[in-house]
Order: sequence, then structure tokens, then C-alpha cells
Amino acid sequence: MNTDFVQSIQIISSIATPLIVLFLGLKINKTLDVYRSTLAKDKEWRTAWAERFYSTAIEFNSHIEDCIGCLYDLQEIDKQKLPGWEDRFNKKLNRIHDIVENIRRAEWSLKTTVEFAPQSKEIVLKESEQIISLMSNLLAKKQGDLEAIRNALFKFNQAAMMAHREIMG
Repeated sequence: MNTDFVQSIQIISSIATPLIVLFLGLKINKTLDVYRSTLAKDKEWRTAWAERFYSTAIEFNSHIEDCIGCLYDLQEIDKQKLPGWEDRFNKKLNRIHDIVENIRRAEWSLKTTVEFAPQSKEIVLKESEQIISLMSNLLAKKQGDLEAIRNALFKFNQAAMMAHREIMG
């Protein structure tokens, strides 16, 4: 009778063990699928915000360069005073006002998107504010140090690159 009991236990365990392993394997696999899905969604979210930040940083740069180019054009139009120069001058001046609005929008968007890079946030904001300050001075005084603006743009771009990496994870 003892051997019958032992044999019964062996038969039950030989049937139950694979079923328990199968059940645990399915449970672990389901848990891993949930984690993979969560990670994929997180990666998608980070990628979207990183792309938005990257686009905004490029846009910010572009508007600063456009503004400096228009200021140079204004100076040349004023110097040459060719026929119709007043109209061209006023169009460029209006263009500068539009560019300044675009710079403000890009700066706001930078402030919003850089929040996802807490370690790089302060340096990005500091460098963008430095550029804004230099540009404000240039626009107000109609003169300024363009090399200082170029250097500030370079520092901003370095900080933006670090922030982009941080957002990407």
C-alpha cells in the first residue's frame, strides 16, 4: 500500500509539475508583455517630445539668424538708398517684428519641452536667455557684438544637444 501511495504521488507530480511550470511561464510571459508594452509607449512618448524639442531648438536658431540677416539687410538698404529703398526698408522692418514674435514663440516652446530634461533644463534656459538679451540689446541700440551672439548660439546648441539626449533617455 505504501508503494501504491508513492506511485500515485509520483504520477500526480509528473502531471502537475509541467502544468505548474506552464502556468507560471504563461504568467511570467504576460507580465513581461505588459512591461514591454509600457516601455514601448514610454519610448514613443520620449521620442515625440525629443523631436519636438529638437525642432524648436532648430527653429529658435533659425529665427535668430534670420533676424541678424534682416538687420544686415536694413543697414545695406539704408546705406545704398537705391530707388524704392523706403518701401524695402519698411518691409524688412516689418519682417524683423514678425521674426521677433517667432523668437518669443520658440522660446516659450523651448521652456515647455525642456521640462523633460531636468538635468539640462537650467543651462538651456540660461543660454537661450543670454541670446535673447544680446538680441534685445542689438535691436534696441542698432549695434552689438555679433560674435558674442554667435558664441551664445554655439553654447545654446551644445546645451540643447545635451537636453535632447536626456529627453531621449
